[in-house]
Amino acid sequence: MADTGVDIIADVDCAETCQTYRAFGMTIRSELPLPELEQAADDSEPDLRIRLRTIARDITSATRSTYAYGPDEQFLHWPTVGSFLIRGADTIDVDPDAGASCGLIRLPLLGPVMALLMHQRERLVLHASAVRVGARLVVFVGDKGAGKSTTTAAAVERGHALFTDDLLPISIEPDGRALAYAGFPSLKLVNDCASLFNLQGANDLAAPVDGFPKRIRRLNQPFLSASASPARIYILERSTGARAAPLPPAEALCAVMRFAYVPLFQSKPWTPPETRRHFSQCAALAAATPVRRLETPSDLGRLQEIIDCVEDDLARDAP
Repeated sequence: MADTGVDIIADVDCAETCQTYRAFGMTIRSELPLPELEQAADDSEPDLRIRLRTIARDITSATRSTYAYGPDEQFLHWPTVGSFLIRGADTIDVDPDAGASCGLIRLPLLGPVMALLMHQRERLVLHASAVRVGARLVVFVGDKGAGKSTTTAAAVERGHALFTDDLLPISIEPDGRALAYAGFPSLKLVNDCASLFNLQGANDLAAPVDGFPKRIRRLNQPFLSASASPARIYILERSTGARAAPLPPAEALCAVMRFAYVPLFQSKPWTPPETRRHFSQCAALAAATPVRRLETPSDLGRLQEIIDCVEDDLARDAP
């Protein structure tokens, strides 16, 4: 991709003094405020810089998203939101569209843009939520509407610690262990479900746009950002009751690959090394971590049965 000239945006309403944050195993220095994230010491050397810049790129459509991928730069544009340019694996430039709120800009920035950045850093990224049950990390994946965030909120209400919501980056260590990196202390909950939970000290962030169907709840309890190896991966599936059952190895591998995040970018061409790395990471994760099918009742009044089931399943091989 050709080099892009960029200029500092001086008149963006959400521009503030740079802040330093911690998320996904990275120290992040951002010119855009990121209230969902935990702040870190300002003198920390950043792994990632998020900058407000003018990005000179042709937009192919005023109403459809534009993507352009290269070995060193990844360009993404969403109409009415803005443009994002990932430079290498350590810089994201952000160019908001006129009238875009900070909250609206942060939706793709902390979702697909961040996932693609972590892919550039050679992490396997799952579309997942996760909690710590005691010292053990459990991961929830599933199709849209399966209840990942809702189940996670029920676990947090029970007293378990939030690890991430929506994105879970994982590295495979030389000894074959899978190591997951914590996200940040915020949950996105469907409006009808958000009021069901008593999340102590949580406050609602402003809706990114009128009519947004979810509430973004920022937890103010201590957030443990240390990495951890997953003890379970649960595939959420709707059923009449709560039950966990192990998947055979081939199904476990297929499930991990199915819920990887970056393949959702169907427009992104994959190089042979990327494809080999991705398959190797998925296979190693499935081999290192027990994968269970977790049947869940659709009745929201029975959410605690799901958490009971998870706790009982973990207790069967507790050290």
